[in-house]
Amino acid sequence: MTVAELRKKLEGIDPKTEIVIARETDLSLDLFDVGDVSIAVGTPRRDAKGKARFKFEKDGPAHWLFIYAEEG
Repeated sequence: MTVAELRKKLEGIDPKTEIVIARETDLSLDLFDVGDVSIAVGTPRRDAKGKARFKFEKDGPAHWLFIYAEEG
């Protein structure tokens, strides 16, 4: 998802609405607060199992927005 896509989804929502990160697994629904947001530079890739990874590098080709979750 890009920042533009996120902004579009947030259009019309009351700015005072709290944001919660939801992570659903087969066993539970875990809820987290947003702890911080920052831009990181690096190289995105996938490991052997297909999981997304990000190598932080000052000269990397990608600029990603990271949203840090903390238990709420």
